[in-house]
Amino acid sequence: MSNKRKVLVACAAAVVVIGGFVFWFAVVRDDDELVAELPAVETTTTTAGSGPGGSTGATTAPGEPGTAASTTPDATSVTTSDTTSGPGANDGTADGTWTLEPGDGEAMFVGYNIEETLRGIDATATGTTGAYEGSLTVDGASVTALSVSVDMTTLASDEGFRDNALRDDGLETDTFPQAVFTLVSPIELPDAPVVGEEVAATATGELDLHGVVRMVDVAVTGRWNGDTIDVTGTIPIVLSDYAITAPVRGFVSVRDEGEIVFVLRFAQ
Repeated sequence: MSNKRKVLVACAAAVVVIGGFVFWFAVVRDDDELVAELPAVETTTTTAGSGPGGSTGATTAPGEPGTAASTTPDATSVTTSDTTSGPGANDGTADGTWTLEPGDGEAMFVGYNIEETLRGIDATATGTTGAYEGSLTVDGASVTALSVSVDMTTLASDEGFRDNALRDDGLETDTFPQAVFTLVSPIELPDAPVVGEEVAATATGELDLHGVVRMVDVAVTGRWNGDTIDVTGTIPIVLSDYAITAPVRGFVSVRDEGEIVFVLRFAQ
């Protein structure tokens, strides 16, 4: 082989290697993994005589009695008193049907965590959407109905290449634009919801994803805030269970296992 040819081959190999790592940095680099956590709340303690015609007591942050709480955009005001404002105010319960509010894709979202691999280097890819609709019905210590429908075509990550690929590969969102969870049996809570208290439970339902419907048990955590209900959880997913072929594009391959993560807010 001539020296010129050797130089060309070496240059081509360098371009492939460097290009691969540039591609990894731009597309496959590790994202912050999505976490199923209820948003922060501030607790307002209502003293006797507060409300109309009365005075309001101090506002404190959880775990910081007697100190003023700072308010963040994601904070939810929770009033602890004999009566609450908003839904359930008439009878002091969370009973009734609550409507899922659209999310912002950040504080409130449905999204995914999945591992991508570039030549043995693993990284977590994430994507979220706030485009969904649904409802939740509470009756005493039971959640009798729950449904969530997600517009999968609006899933967005930090890389447009990945998002565009999902349209006709992997999730194939152009062909299967909706994913739906439907509760099939009531969620039995230990007690009727109390304002500000977190409750852990299991939601058993049907997950319709990529045109395949499967039964799933979802560990959820919820909290009645008085005028809203927040629900969060994670659904482990095996792509092949839903006839999803894990994408392989160039240097990048995707594992067969991932998870759906959600942080949702319902209002009435």
